[in-house]
Amino acid sequence: MSWKYTHGENDDPLGPGTYVSEAHGVTFDPPLPVAEVGALIGMMSEKAEVFVKQCVKANAQLRKHLPEPGSKRELAMKILMLLLDAHREKTGEVITLVRPGGQSLSETDDSDISKAEREDHRLLIEKYEAAEGAMHENDLNRAFIVRACEDYVLKELQRVGIRSKLSVTLKKLIDYVVRELPFAAEFADVLMPTLKAEGWVLFNHEGETRILPYGEGVPTYDAKLCNIDHPMWSRILGVKWEV
Repeated sequence: MSWKYTHGENDDPLGPGTYVSEAHGVTFDPPLPVAEVGALIGMMSEKAEVFVKQCVKANAQLRKHLPEPGSKRELAMKILMLLLDAHREKTGEVITLVRPGGQSLSETDDSDISKAEREDHRLLIEKYEAAEGAMHENDLNRAFIVRACEDYVLKELQRVGIRSKLSVTLKKLIDYVVRELPFAAEFADVLMPTLKAEGWVLFNHEGETRILPYGEGVPTYDAKLCNIDHPMWSRILGVKWEV
């Protein structure tokens, strides 16, 4: 992505701008001198390269010492996940372990899992008759209701820390949305097809049917098919809509 240049206070208006107003999609207000932006990018590129190499090395060392597949490997992975979860609880940092090629540090075939999960999603859509009946895209009520659903998920994510621990059901969403938007009660019957149309997926977990926006860490996610998260996951709570 190209940079966007602008003139600084002391620049010759007939000459080229020596300040940067945008770089790689990031806007600077006020604009920054070209040299300052260039120095920042150079420094981060150097440090990031070192960081990536260290991560790869540490990850390779960990895989090297894991037991062979079986009960010992299962226990080792369980202990590792518990330690990583304790670290997240203490520091707020989430550490992800991967194998070369982007697969998780597991012997499970992720593609097979995603196929089964997608089929599970399809069957749940049929069960709850959620394939049709969504609120019209131009209905402003739809925008407010979906936004409230997203707020609920993001608040829960702040509470539990990681997507895999989210327990979001249709009932919880309806209860929250109706508290926030009393008028939404009359649209409860069409909430599921509306969310499905918005890119949310259904899945069964721990004996209950849950629903979440599509994305990494959510059942049915398959980077081979679509490695883009639902836009909700990049939202920041409290940021208002632009109108």
